[in-house]
Amino acid sequence: MSTPTKIAQFVAPTQASLLYSPDDGRGTLITNMWIANTTGSAATVTFYDVPNGLSASDNNTLVPQQSIAANSYEQLKGSIVLGTGNELQVKSNTANALTITVYGVEYVTRAGKIATNTTTGQGQTIQMVQAAPSTATSFGVLSQPSGDGGYGV
Repeated sequence: MSTPTKIAQFVAPTQASLLYSPDDGRGTLITNMWIANTTGSAATVTFYDVPNGLSASDNNTLVPQQSIAANSYEQLKGSIVLGTGNELQVKSNTANALTITVYGVEYVTRAGKIATNTTTGQGQTIQMVQAAPSTATSFGVLSQPSGDGGYGV
């Protein structure tokens, strides 16, 4: 897999706003985010994983109102996969208080989709697509049979 690089840096506004969205034909694996509070007062941050064509709401909240202490930082670890058209949005309760830095890996996708999640009579199928050509890595198709709950390739 490719090494994560900085893909976005943004001062969080007080209204939910676009922090990052993959370009057409690409998906992104976000590997971690840093939140720096550069003020003398605590501030909160909220992150949203907004599907294509929708708006930030309680239904797509990733991190609700995380408090960041004055003159400090937090690192959010974990992976988020954004497909073409999806948006990572952010807002703060205090203007110009929080700088958000996002690290991740962009992938070239087939037909502009990072993953297809389909439910069938046999269980759930999740299709992972080819990684960026520079990595020369590809993923197989994982399927979860309805019987034993295990994954097969």
